[in-house]
Amino acid sequence: MTRRDRRWRIAGLALASTGCLGRLCDHDGSSLTALWMAAAVAGIILALSGNRLLILMRAERHGHPAMAAAIHQRRRRRR
Repeated sequence: MTRRDRRWRIAGLALASTGCLGRLCDHDGSSLTALWMAAAVAGIILALSGNRLLILMRAERHGHPAMAAAIHQRRRRRR
């Protein structure tokens, strides 16, 4: 795991914990509850996937749907 990937995972854990704490402190069930839950879910996803999530999202957004598969195949060939 690279240093950059580790930073993204730590940021994901921080986002998830902030979302969970915000949800616990929000007792009235307002519309902020959905925001806190979305932050928690996004943080968990980021903590599990790290930097790969951002690379895949960028490849999909720029109209290269086969780019994710190409990156995966290239990494497998290097190993």
